[in-house]
Amino acid sequence: MSVSPEEIGISQFADAIAQAGYSATKGLFRIPVHYELLKQMIEFNIQDKEGYSTFWRK
Repeated sequence: MSVSPEEIGISQFADAIAQAGYSATKGLFRIPVHYELLKQMIEFNIQDKEGYSTFWRK
């Protein structure tokens, strides 16, 4: 996932971004995503929301 706090945000937090091990450009940094967990959550929501006609659960 990419986060874009603008150039000023990147420069202000450059050390913390580097210490966290995130890759960065002058305008954004990337946070690793746990794809298997994300896949499981999406599959759950697809099954759990079967028959719903609205986006949010009520």
